[in-house]
Amino acid sequence: MFHLSPEKKNSRQIHWHIEIYPITDPWSGLERGYGVFLNKTSPEEAAEKLGSACRKELAALVGIV
Repeated sequence: MFHLSPEKKNSRQIHWHIEIYPITDPWSGLERGYGVFLNKTSPEEAAEKLGSACRKELAALVGIV
C-alpha cells in the first residue's frame, strides 16, 4: 500500500511511505486491496447456522432450555 501524507498545499515536499504486508491467509485481491470482504459461505450452510441459532434463541426466550 502506498500512502501520501496530507502536507500543506504550498509545500514543495511530498511525504509518502510504503506498507508491505505478508500474505498470511487466502484473501482475494478485493479483500486485501479494497477492504471489500466476500462471503464464501454457501447459502445452505448459512441457512443451517441461522436456523440453529434461531431455534436456540427462541428456546431460551420461552424457557425451554
